[in-house]
Amino acid sequence: MVAAGGLFACGFAPVGLPLVSCLSLAVLYLFLRQAPVRQGILTAYLFGLGMLGAGVSWVQVSVHQFGLPYYSFSVSVTALMIALLAVFTALVGWVMGRWAPASGPWRVVAFAAAWTLSEWVRGWAFSGFPWLYAGYAMIDTPLVGFAPVAGVLSMTFLCALVSAAFAEAIRAVSVLRAMVAAVVATGLIQLAGFTLKHHSWTSPAGIERSATLVQGNIEQARKWDPEQLGPTMDLYRTLTEPHLGDALVIWPETAIPALAHVLRDYLTAMDGLARDRGTTLLLGIPIYSAEDGFRNSVIALGAANGRYDKRHLVPFGEYMPFRDLLGPLLRALKIPMSDFRPGPSEQVAITANGFGIGVSICYEDAFSREIRKSMPDAAVLVNVSNDAWFGDSLAPHQHLEIARMRAVEFQRYLLRATNTGISAIIAPDGTVTATLPQFQAGAVSGRYMPMTGVTPFAKFGNLPLLAGLVLLVIGSGWYRHKTK
Repeated sequence: MVAAGGLFACGFAPVGLPLVSCLSLAVLYLFLRQAPVRQGILTAYLFGLGMLGAGVSWVQVSVHQFGLPYYSFSVSVTALMIALLAVFTALVGWVMGRWAPASGPWRVVAFAAAWTLSEWVRGWAFSGFPWLYAGYAMIDTPLVGFAPVAGVLSMTFLCALVSAAFAEAIRAVSVLRAMVAAVVATGLIQLAGFTLKHHSWTSPAGIERSATLVQGNIEQARKWDPEQLGPTMDLYRTLTEPHLGDALVIWPETAIPALAHVLRDYLTAMDGLARDRGTTLLLGIPIYSAEDGFRNSVIALGAANGRYDKRHLVPFGEYMPFRDLLGPLLRALKIPMSDFRPGPSEQVAITANGFGIGVSICYEDAFSREIRKSMPDAAVLVNVSNDAWFGDSLAPHQHLEIARMRAVEFQRYLLRATNTGISAIIAPDGTVTATLPQFQAGAVSGRYMPMTGVTPFAKFGNLPLLAGLVLLVIGSGWYRHKTK
């Protein structure tokens, strides 16, 4: 079962085999089909271990390189994290054992609902870890048409539903009849997704504009070295100057690794250069004040002004939970800038050329609810990240896939500037229209269109879907009780 869970991760970037993820879920369903409660919980837990062990192994890279450089430590920490997160997957086994009927359509529905709810809980509990949602693996399939309607979790539900339906058809008494029904149902779902994919919930606002993403490619091990500060500032200025005149130029998260008030002269100079050419320059930089403490921020210079402070911080990376309890260990890790405070939930949007910009920092774009806070005012989405923490691993590719999903859910252009890659301009349909390869210093330019209007998902969020899933689980439990 661990191997089946490991295969599930093959559906995500950079491998990109969504059918393998579906087959993996079908295998899980078959093993849970007649399993008693305890066996079902263990089966689903082992599946989760394989899924997370293969899919988020990149956590070990960060812990090893930027924590304590001992494999015994980094592997143990990563294994502990995976073991804890797999508990959420084990919930699927409990639901199937306690609530699902022994067979039939209600059991298929219960599995799909339970799997989707387990993903949502994992993305919400203890700050949340919304990685490896099955829906992300479906981004290049017709199911993506459901994303603007009900979000990535609706794609997860349909993926799990189709997988379980085919698995149930294999076990049915009349295999041919059940298989035909599964194929017809899958075809209808795919047709509906294809139709929705070509429906526009938003429309252009204004004229097409130019944007440039600057990628400094500063190694994380050198990024916070005081001797590297001067060369970093010079590099970003040199890469930016040829593109002054574009409507929007974006630097990555903490592009300048020093506090803003210390670099007032440098920022004033960049502000003047951008303003003279009518360019809005967005750059990531840490900010400190006696009232607010340290903030991970994006500031606007040039033709616009304003600031966004990161709201959803990374535990153990940007702030330290259980500081009193883990004090000695945290001091030993010496993670730079790990004492940030979250920004206010409600913030005034940065506005450029009369259009609002919905800014997110790093893995905030993995949380749809964070992006929804900028709707409907944001005409374009901007994400600044620093995936250098994870080296040449799966993480940057998975992160880009997640960003593509956010563009689809809200039908907005998403401009993504990163330190070491993958920087990209993403269209409202999830297509990457311009990109810069990893580990290459440079700038990539492209066009984007401000958009107006809201998708159903932007308006209602996950609430309707979650309510429906809970009702489906309750309904399957009622049917189980009735048939007994």
